[in-house]
Amino acid sequence: MKAIAGHYQLQELLGSGGTGAVWKAFDNEADRVVAIKFVPVEKTQPVLRDRLRDEARVMAGLSHPHLLQVFELGTDE
Repeated sequence: MKAIAGHYQLQELLGSGGTGAVWKAFDNEADRVVAIKFVPVEKTQPVLRDRLRDEARVMAGLSHPHLLQVFELGTDE
């Protein structure tokens, strides 16, 4: 496993597509399994970055058994 962002351990690639790659990871601080989405640099133009941030904020406000819950949003800048 590879440590990233201080407290996440990457475990396996779950899938990738047009907007990035999603990894299964372990959150050492919260003691839980999470999914982390990485978006390539070329997809982080200001308009696209704003759109992704808006999507994450909407998802963070939803709760449903068939949706992933958003816990954190950040950049590696």
